[in-house]
Amino acid sequence: MTRNIDGNVALPGETLRYTISYENIGNGPLLELVINDSVPAFTELVPGSQLCPTASTPTELTACTPSADAAGSLKWSWAATEKLNPGSAGNVSYEVRVE
Repeated sequence: MTRNIDGNVALPGETLRYTISYENIGNGPLLELVINDSVPAFTELVPGSQLCPTASTPTELTACTPSADAAGSLKWSWAATEKLNPGSAGNVSYEVRVE
């Protein structure tokens, strides 16, 4: 899993998009896929910005369920019955506003 953000400097009020990429680099199916992250310090989550883009979700997975709590913990999860096949990859994203 990798997490990327473009740019080095952000000013108060600016919005940043974080993209987290995932891939099954193993030889067998991944039986559980859950991605956890947290809202960076001095930022706030943009409501409704936690996404699981259909275009970047492997065909063997249905839409994921994103969630966030008041402490800034972020989570994306897929149904326990779904498996990520070897070589399959995708990404999820979220946006934050700099305080």
